[in-house]
Amino acid sequence: MVWVSHPARQKPVKLGLALGLTGVFCVIFWFLAGAFWVVITLLVVFLSLYSFWVPTTYTLDEKGVQVKRFLYKRFFPWDRFRRWEIDENGVFLGTFKNPSRLDPWRGLYLVDGNKYPQAINMIQKHIS
Repeated sequence: MVWVSHPARQKPVKLGLALGLTGVFCVIFWFLAGAFWVVITLLVVFLSLYSFWVPTTYTLDEKGVQVKRFLYKRFFPWDRFRRWEIDENGVFLGTFKNPSRLDPWRGLYLVDGNKYPQAINMIQKHIS
C-alpha cells in the first residue's frame, strides 16, 4: 500500500496563510534588522514546516511502515507500535498502549492514511 501526501498542494488556504505570514515577518525583519535576518526567517520557516512543503510517500507492507521525503527515509517495523487512532486528517500510530505526553515524539502520524481502506485494514491486522 503506497500513497503520497503533499499538504502544500492539497491545502491552498493553509499554503496562502503560511506564505502570507512568512512574507509579513520577512518585511518586518527587513526594516528592523536587515537582510541577514530575512534569510534566517526563511530558513527557520522552511525547516519547521518541512513536512508541509515537501511531498511525503508512505509505504505500508508486511514488515512495517516506510516514510520517504526529500533527503529523508525512515522505516518503522510493526512491532514498534502498540495502538492506533484515526481522525479526520490521518492515522496516528502510537508506541504506548495508552495515550502519553511522549506521543508526538515517539509515535508516527500517517497524513491522509484515513482515506485508504487498505491502509486501515493493514494497520488493524498488524496492531491489535
